[in-house]
Amino acid sequence: MSFTNFGIGQRISARITIPNVLASESFTIGTLPGGVTVSNTNVSGNQVLLLSNIASLADVVTALRAVTYKITSSTDLASLNYQRSLTISLTDN
Repeated sequence: MSFTNFGIGQRISARITIPNVLASESFTIGTLPGGVTVSNTNVSGNQVLLLSNIASLADVVTALRAVTYKITSSTDLASLNYQRSLTISLTDN
């Protein structure tokens, strides 16, 4: 992972999306770096987790590692053919 033009005082947001989320799918969030805020919403059938106010590149890695994808239904897992793609995007604020 690399960033260009990342300056002191800039903040980063990480957006993680489960497209066409099923009822048994969710995110679990562990310990985040200090100051990082979380919103977890459903937008047009997509589950969107937004981690905001990330202060450093090291905190980006720590924040992303704190997020776990979970699916609790073996039937749903089979319907996905045992595969799932998530989208992760980073932006500077």
